[in-house]
Parts: sequence; C-alpha cells; structure tokens
Amino acid sequence: MAAGDLNIALILKLVDQATGPARAVTNSLRQIGAVTEQTGRAGVAWANEQLAANQARRSALMGEAFGVAALAGSLAASLRPAINFERSMAEVAAVARADDEELTRLTETARELGATTPWAASEAAQGMKFLAMAGFEASETIDAMPGMLQLASAGAIDLARASDIASNILTGFGMQAGEMGYLGDVLTNTFTSSNTDLGMLGETMKYVAPNAQALGVSLEQTAAMAGKLGDAGIQGSQAGTALRAMMLRLAALPKPAADAMAELGVQTVDASGNLRDMPTILAEVNEGLQRLGTGEQAKLINDIFGMEAASAAAVLLEQAGSG
Repeated sequence: MAAGDLNIALILKLVDQATGPARAVTNSLRQIGAVTEQTGRAGVAWANEQLAANQARRSALMGEAFGVAALAGSLAASLRPAINFERSMAEVAAVARADDEELTRLTETARELGATTPWAASEAAQGMKFLAMAGFEASETIDAMPGMLQLASAGAIDLARASDIASNILTGFGMQAGEMGYLGDVLTNTFTSSNTDLGMLGETMKYVAPNAQALGVSLEQTAAMAGKLGDAGIQGSQAGTALRAMMLRLAALPKPAADAMAELGVQTVDASGNLRDMPTILAEVNEGLQRLGTGEQAKLINDIFGMEAASAAAVLLEQAGSG
C-alpha cells in the first residue's frame, strides 16, 4: 500500500472512531428528545384532562350551590306568609292584651277569614290589630271582623282605613261589634247610590254620629241625608258639620229659629221633649215655606238652621218635600 493510501486509511479510521460515538450520542439525544416530547405531550394532555375535570367539578358544585340557593329561596318564599301571619297575630295579642284562649280564638278566626274571603289570613290579622287599637275586646273583634272585611272590599280601601271608619261610626252611634255587618250594608248602600265614597262618609259621620245618636236620629236617616248632600256636592267634613248644626238647632231652637218655626207652624220636639223624626220635620218646614216668596224662604231657612248649615238645609228641605 502506498504511503498516501495508508494515510487516507488512517484518517478515515480516525474519523470513523471519532464520529461513531458522536453519532451514537446524537442518536441517543434524538431518542431522548422524542421520548421527552411524547412524555411532554402526554403530560400536557393529562394536565388538560385534569383541568377539564376540575372545571367540570367546579361547575357541578356551583350548580349544586345555585340549586341549594334556589331551594332555600323557594322555601323562604313559601314560609313567608306563615311567618307574616304569626308576626301579625303576635301584634294582635300584644295590642289586645289577649290571653292564650283569646289568642287561639283570634287565630282560628283569622285563618277562617283567610280561607273564606278575598283577604289573606295575615291581612285579616292586621285588621284585628286595627280594631284592637280602637279599643275592641277580643270577642268584639271576632264579631266585627267579617263585616269589616266586607266593608273594606266594597269600599276598595285598605283595612286600616276601613277599621278606623267602621269603629268610629259604631262607637258614635252606640252600636255593638256584632252589628258591623249591618253598618257595612248601610254604608255600602249609601256610597253606591250617591255621589260619595266610604272615605267621605267616614268624615261626615265623624262629625255628626255622636250628636245624631244622642238626639235619636238613626244611622239610616243620617246616612241617607249624607248621601243626598253628597249628590249636591256637599261632602265629607262639610256635610258632617252642616248636619250636626241642623240637628243641634232643631233640638234647641234659638229665638230667631223658634219664631220662624212658629210662623211656619212646625213643632221640632214631641211632648216628652225629644226631637221628632228629622225627615218629618224637614217635610213640614218645606211645606210651610211653599206659601212664601223665595226671599222670605231664604230668610227663614237661615233663621232656622243658621248660616253654616243653610245651604245643606235647602238641599234636604227640597229632598224631603219630594219624598
């Protein structure tokens, strides 16, 4: 072998000896890289799977939490009427100073009214509290409640206002709690057949009821006169003060009024000194006035009833004259 060929062979051998291990290392590194890549991809996939599973668990837990919250809200909503009712009955017991037996009867009544009327049991309980605040005993409250609820429904007003009106009128006319239903019928008939409402009648009766009761003027007559005045635009407290003035002057005539009545030939009290029937007195006065001119009529009306009540008296005299 020539020297040049020998050198070439030696060089190739050395290169092979040097590059062989290098290639082996390179191949090993490549294998490691491939394994690492596969492992990394598997790790990433596993991590993604774990993240997705955790997210699903969180979503499930949140769904359960919302479900529990919704269930709690639903339960709270369903329990609220019962809670309100118990609270209202506790207030009734406190205001009415009811003992255990009375509270039991009040509670049973409120539940019955809640089942048989448009009002809820808790609303009936509130109505009881208002009557108790007006001084009604437990038994009186039980007797008055059905009529009071009917009156509130017919008058389209809240129970607080209805109880205030009804209790005032009952007391003013000296009526019993059990007559609440009858009172409601009279008032309802009045405000549904005249230009008044329950609130207006309540204001009218507040001023006139005690005097009407003292003078023997009935609830029906007073309500009828209030209704007729309402048709003429004399309503509420104005009607009440006018009716009160008329009744008081007829019961105890001042001298100008007594002279006018003598001129007309009308007696206002009977042999016992009691005020005669108001519609009868008014009809007789109206009849006597028809013989006079309008100026003299106006003077006598003013003399009899006073300036404060003259307008209301003119309306009622005309109504009494027409029956």
